[in-house]
Amino acid sequence: MDEKSKEIIHEAFQGILSHRDFLGHQLSHAQGIISEEDFEGIKEEYFRNRKSLSVRDLTSKIEVLREVLPEIDSDIVSAAFQCTIQKAMEALMLPTRCEKT
Repeated sequence: MDEKSKEIIHEAFQGILSHRDFLGHQLSHAQGIISEEDFEGIKEEYFRNRKSLSVRDLTSKIEVLREVLPEIDSDIVSAAFQCTIQKAMEALMLPTRCEKT
């Protein structure tokens, strides 16, 4: 695996960890452990860090991720690369280099 692929996989796992942390904060907020004010700050930071990748760029990252995780869906892509589910769905529908040959 080349360095670029390693970086993309690292990015994906960091995105998944960030998503997991945010879900934990949501749960803590729902249980009253985190105040509304604190949760709003957490939420703002989480959504501020969302990426604005093109669908084509996202598709190339999905190809790399499929090397280690063959079964992925739009929820996984959205969490991994911090994009909208809609953009993840669009990227998953584009043909990959493997499918073009």
